[in-house]
Amino acid sequence: MRPHVDLLNPTFVLRDGHVMIAEEPCADSPTKFGSRTDFDAFATHIHVLDVSPDLGIPWHDDPETGGVIPDHADPRFHEAWARAKRAAHAWAATLRQQFPERAFRVYATKLQDPVVRFHALWPGEDPWWSDAALAEAVAADEAVVIATQPTGTL
Repeated sequence: MRPHVDLLNPTFVLRDGHVMIAEEPCADSPTKFGSRTDFDAFATHIHVLDVSPDLGIPWHDDPETGGVIPDHADPRFHEAWARAKRAAHAWAATLRQQFPERAFRVYATKLQDPVVRFHALWPGEDPWWSDAALAEAVAADEAVVIATQPTGTL
């Protein structure tokens, strides 16, 4: 659990050309990843349940992955997903305001447990999640994506 991160209002900082979450320092180097996009998407993600101890969602074994996952049928899981979507919109607004010269994609994903993440849109690199796969996930209410554009562009 990392309840010290304000899910709706994290502090964003610029480190080595990458916008990062100040409260979530990443020890890995961008050079360890296949692209700057991959690094951003890894280094800027927060699991909603890690910062939401108030929800107290029960977890159970998942035979498909061999790990444990939260109980998706529990109403508190739906609240965690709602928080993730609110956070994605809040992050996009803050990133747009603090870094108006940059373009970002901010994601909320439900999948095994709700996660919020973002990455800069780097020239010559594909987004972290392809548009086709993302469209399927959005249609299934498994993901939300908010794209920001630099100020002064369409």
